[in-house]
Amino acid sequence: MKNVSSIGMLTPQGVLATTAGWNGIPMHDGQILINCWNTPKAVAVLIGLGDLVYLGPNVAETVAHTRDFDRDWALTMPKKFISVKQWQRQEHYYGVGCYYLFDPNNAEWCAYDECGHILKELSEYKIDG
Repeated sequence: MKNVSSIGMLTPQGVLATTAGWNGIPMHDGQILINCWNTPKAVAVLIGLGDLVYLGPNVAETVAHTRDFDRDWALTMPKKFISVKQWQRQEHYYGVGCYYLFDPNNAEWCAYDECGHILKELSEYKIDG
């Protein structure tokens, strides 16, 4: 599995998404998303950072291309897609290996592999406590 991930949230218009360029595997990004970024407001803040170098458990520990490296916002801003299929198809060209989709209606994450197949439940990465 490739290390780049795409993190998206369902919206009435489709999917709003950003990419995370390092350690996008479920044991890292999946675990952090399900345990730390698990409300619609938090996910909106995360995606609002634009493309990420590294996903951390909070805004301070997350490294964003524009905020932390002064990269051009036009190149790193969140992207809008009209459907989940379009999101997966288009991001695949950028080397995305794992897709994480947040449904704000039930506050749940779903993960897909690079071919668009649903991965095992992310709930196994949930830390109780």
